Amino acid sequence: MLALKTRGDGGTPPNPKTATESEVRQFPATVMMPIGEDHRFAEASRVLAELNTEIAALRRSVQQLQGASWLRSQAEEGLSGAQALEQAQRLLAGEAVDDFSDVPSKIRKAQHKLAILEPAAREQAQRLEVIRGEASAAAGERVKVRHRKALLDILRAARLLQLASNAELMIRGELLQNGYLIVDAHTPPPRFAVPLLLGEEHQSGSALWHFRQQLEELGILSSD
Repeated sequence: MLALKTRGDGGTPPNPKTATESEVRQFPATVMMPIGEDHRFAEASRVLAELNTEIAALRRSVQQLQGASWLRSQAEEGLSGAQALEQAQRLLAGEAVDDFSDVPSKIRKAQHKLAILEPAAREQAQRLEVIRGEASAAAGERVKVRHRKALLDILRAARLLQLASNAELMIRGELLQNGYLIVDAHTPPPRFAVPLLLGEEHQSGSALWHFRQQLEELGILSSD
C-alpha cells in the first residue's frame, strides 16, 4: 500500500507546497553528493587544515622553547640536580635543543605568528560553516520533495497503526462489556506502547496531533 512509485518521464518535480499526495509519492530519489565533493567546502577545509597544522606546530615550538628557557635559567643558577636532569631528559627525548642563546626572542616571534594565525583560523572556521550552511540549504532543497513524501508515508503508517490499535482495543472491550475476563492466553494486550504514545490524530496535544500540525505548517497538508 505504501510502495514507492517513480516517475519515468523525466518531468519537472512537483512543487512541494502545491503537490498532491500522489504527486509527492511519485517523485524519484536523487543521488546525494558528499559535502566534501563541494569545491568551495573542500578548498575552505584545506585552508583551515593548513592553518591549524601551522598553529599546532608553533604551539609545540613555544612549549619546547619555554622548556629550553627554563633549563637555561637552571644552568645559570647552578641547579643541576635530579629535577633539572629529569626535565632535560624529557626535553631531549623529543627534539634536541642545541641553541639556548636567543630563546626569549624566538618565543616572541612564535607568539607573534600565533597572534596572526589563531584569529585567522577562527575566521576561516566561520567561513567554512557559512559554506557548509549554504551547501546544506542547497542539498536540503534538492531532497525537499522526497522528504515530504517520507513525512506523508509516516502519517499514513501512523493512521494505519492507530486503526489497528483501535480494532484491537475494541475486541477486548467487547469481552469486558459482555462480562468476560481478559485471558492473556487468548486475548493479551499488545506489548507495544507506540499506539498509545501516538494518541488520536484529532486529540489536541497528542503526538500524532503535533505531527499533523507540523505537516500543516510545512504546507504538506491543509488544515481542517
